[in-house]
Parts: sequence; structure tokens; C-alpha cells
Amino acid sequence: MRAMIADMKNTVGALFRTGLLLAALALLAACGGAPQAAETPAAPAGEVVQEATGVPQAGDGQDAEPAASAEPTPAAQRGPGDFDLLDPAAGLQDLEGYQAVLKMDFNGTLDGQAYSVSKTYTLTVRRDPPARILVEETSGAAGESPYRLFAGVDGVSYRQAAADGPCQASLTNTEDTSPLFHPAALLPRLFGAERTGGETLDGVPAQALSFDARALAAGEGAAAAGQALVAAEGGYVLRYSLQLEGGEAVFGAGAAGKQSWEYTLTPLEGDALAQSLSLPDACPVDRVEFPPLPADARDVVRLPDYRRFYTDMDPAALVASFTEQLGPSGWQPSGGPLETAGGTRQRFTRSAEEKVQPVLLTVKAVDGGFEATLAVLPAQEPAAAPF
Repeated sequence: MRAMIADMKNTVGALFRTGLLLAALALLAACGGAPQAAETPAAPAGEVVQEATGVPQAGDGQDAEPAASAEPTPAAQRGPGDFDLLDPAAGLQDLEGYQAVLKMDFNGTLDGQAYSVSKTYTLTVRRDPPARILVEETSGAAGESPYRLFAGVDGVSYRQAAADGPCQASLTNTEDTSPLFHPAALLPRLFGAERTGGETLDGVPAQALSFDARALAAGEGAAAAGQALVAAEGGYVLRYSLQLEGGEAVFGAGAAGKQSWEYTLTPLEGDALAQSLSLPDACPVDRVEFPPLPADARDVVRLPDYRRFYTDMDPAALVASFTEQLGPSGWQPSGGPLETAGGTRQRFTRSAEEKVQPVLLTVKAVDGGFEATLAVLPAQEPAAAPF
């Protein structure tokens, strides 16, 4: 995958000559297959993003200064303007949040047969606390999933392979530094676009650009028309629209036709950002509001309906603490603590209208303290009322 991303960051001319459409589809296939179910918390690629230059990087949840971009290889051919857009994915690190949408369509022939494909990528990112949701939708490509979701929210990774299918949750691996896909990585770079004036979009001052095949170094026989809007402060791309037509010199061996890119980026904050980060109903989330963990809780793991942490508080103190905290919300201990080979266990229950939702606290001694878990158990039918 890293080699493919490196190829994407070479000159636009080289990108086109090796087959932009096919390279783009291959890149996405390599960046993540269909989600796989995990029996235990897995360690998928990190979901926290920090836009530097090029494709966003996985991180440890802390923003970092953008890495210095390597000096780009000059394009063999330039447009008549003086504006170079060398990194369409740059400049986003200072935004509180945003949603980026890219739609790519190709209509033409492949190896002499009619061929068309459409892909739409919708990426929503929040800077702090870090979160991202990427949805990929495909039509016209045989054998490809029409819908895939990849997300990282509140330290949990989510995968969904179909819009009406199950959604798996697993622990985010914050040590993985592999590049993560960003839709802007599929926007061709520009060499010599023309400035066509200033505009303001949704309150953001921006530079308007116009370009043709010369600024793309797209290959012999290419015909192109495009416009872009780049934020005056920050340099991030707000709009990018391109229609490109050509044959094998443009799209690679056996391919000819017309491809379009329609990209929009909308800065988001506050409630609008929170609403845009809503997960599908199929994705597991906390069904109860967990009480605050002890002040000395360390190595905390948070998964839907599950918490694990280490503490110096002994079982009796933890049971007393959670009993006190859960009481005002209607949760009550179900019997007393039970000593088992796996540790001290205390069940808490709260009667809902139709079912009882138990929460199980388990505490066991480990080197240097105690390991504690809180887990929501399957809902149970309430006990029948006594006569």
C-alpha cells in the first residue's frame, strides 16, 4: 500500500500514464479489505488522523506538526498559470473538523468492452477528540462491495462491509503508523493552473483556479477542463472539479473514455460536526452510561459496552464506589459480591420497561494492583412478580 501511495504522489503525468483509474481502484482495494469479525479485540490500523502532506497518517491521538513535504518532481509540461497545487490533501490540520466528499466516474471502454464505474468517498474527521468515518460506495464494478465503512470513534475501530450488514467493533491500535486513505489523495496535482479571481465559500475566502490538460501533464491526446477553489488561509482544497477524456496514453493500456472528479470539502464544528459523526445503527455503542472510573485508573481500554482498567483500589472498595455512583441512576447490586476463580464479581441491574440490563464488575489481583472490567451483559426478561 505504501508503494502505491508513493506512486500517487509522483508527477501527475506519470500517474496518468500508468493508468489513473485502475491505480485509484487498486489503491482503495489495498487500503482496506472487507471488515473481518474478531473474536477478541483486534488491532486494526490506527483510525486517528492528522493531515500532514499527502495522505493523512495514523497517530496516537495527539496532533503533530505537519511533516515537511519532499520537493516535488517538476512536471514536464505546465499550464499557462502560476499556481501549483502539489498536495491536494494538505492544510487540514488546523480545522476543528470537516467532511470531504469525492465522486469519481469513468465511462468508456476497457479492453474493447464497454466499461463504467462510479465511486463515492465520504470522509468526516474531527480533530479533538480524534474521530473519523469513511464511507466508500461503488456502482458498476463487478465483484466489488457496493458499500464499505471504516471508522474510528472514541478509541474504537469500526468496520462494516454492507449497508445492511453487521458492523464489527475492535480496539484501535494507536501504534500503527501506516498511511490512511484520504479522498484528496486521488485528486491529480496541478502544475500551472490559472488564477481566476477570489471567492468566498461558506464564509471561507478562497482562490479560484481554472486549468486544462496542460496543467495535468495528462498524456498525449488528453482533453481536460477543470476548476478548483483553494482556501486563502490554510491552502486546503474546498472544491475540485475535473473532466478528463483520452485514450491509452491517459488511462493506461486497453482503456479509453472519460473520467470525472467532483470533490467538495466542508469545514464543520459544533453540533453540525457531532451529527456528521453519527455511526450507523448496526454499529455497537454503549447501551449504558458507565460511571466515572477511579482517579488512579490506568491502561484504560474502552469498547462498546466494555471497560477494562488497572487500579490500586481493592475489590471491596471498587464495589462500594460503583454502588454509590450507580445508585442515583437506578442501578442496584444484585446480591452480594461473588468470589470466583476469575476474581470478585458483582452484578448490577436496572429494570427497564420490558427488560433488565445487567452490568458485571469483575476485579482480580494482578502484579502491582488490581485489574477491573465492567461489561454490559445481554438483556434479560424481568422476573415474574410474586403472587
